[in-house]
Amino acid sequence: MSRVMMFDLSNHSVGEFTAEANRGWGLSGKRTLAGGLQTTLAIPASVASQDWLQFGRMALIQDSKLPAWCGVMDTPWSGKIPSEAIFYGPEYLLDLRMPDRQAVLSGSFESILIDLIGLINQDEDLFVRAGILGELPAGQQQLTIDQKSLWVQLNDFGKREGVEFFFRATREQNEPLTIYIDAGQRIGMDTGILLHDGARANMQVTSASVTGIIRNRVIGIGKADSAQKRPQTAPYRDEDSIDRYRMRSAVVQFSTLTDLSSLETATQKSLDASARPRLKLVLSLMDNDDLFTSLSPGNSFMVHAAEIYLPGGVKGWRGQMRMLQMALDDHRRTVSCEMEAWL
Repeated sequence: MSRVMMFDLSNHSVGEFTAEANRGWGLSGKRTLAGGLQTTLAIPASVASQDWLQFGRMALIQDSKLPAWCGVMDTPWSGKIPSEAIFYGPEYLLDLRMPDRQAVLSGSFESILIDLIGLINQDEDLFVRAGILGELPAGQQQLTIDQKSLWVQLNDFGKREGVEFFFRATREQNEPLTIYIDAGQRIGMDTGILLHDGARANMQVTSASVTGIIRNRVIGIGKADSAQKRPQTAPYRDEDSIDRYRMRSAVVQFSTLTDLSSLETATQKSLDASARPRLKLVLSLMDNDDLFTSLSPGNSFMVHAAEIYLPGGVKGWRGQMRMLQMALDDHRRTVSCEMEAWL
């Protein structure tokens, strides 16, 4: 069971209850990262009758080992006792905001992110703030803001520029609950911890798959009014990938780039990201040796999975993998997580 704290519209605590709260955390932005996960909580009659339990309010669940989790209560609601309420991940807050008119934001990635957060809080302070900003794309950016969800537009901007986001809930005593947006091209830290099955295991492999479209010869094309004026790179090749998987060509358009130098850098990054398939493991983790204190999306671990089979007649895999998302089973006190590495 977890302690669930509820907040009013000024993000100050107004009440609490206990519930079995399965909940998840995840990165968003770059590639197909999914962000935080929603959860459904059973609400006893003693709590359902409280006027502070209302749609649009924030909930916070703190844990001695895992990151704090926050979510927004919203429809649908099940009214038969015990009632059930759905709490959506913190990205949902941004999904409640759409600008009145189109606007164009220009500047560095950091300045555009801060301007976007200003738009989010413009009509009502949602207590969303810029958090820890790691390495971000260099140079000047431009983002056209349309009359649609600001979360969709921020997430698409991250995907376009190869930036990840992580929503981090923080509450100091007697202060409002604040949601920080951490951003960077690679969020997280290298823990140096070994996750392994077998004797004295701290994990079990739930599923293993190899995914991704392999492209190992890439030409980049940029933005221009006509094909004759459009900048284009020479082919970029990954010889190791070609030798292993045969040659696989792609022409990738970067619709925001006009100079050759930036286009060459972006094309090399595209090749690096596509030359090899990705190994994805879903692991069930046990809290051996306080493992849970090191868990957070973006963190890297050494993983030894002895009982999986990979193409080319390979049995078992050992290497560094990165956690993309994780979810707590509150009843069993286990964490399921998705890990990824390039083969």
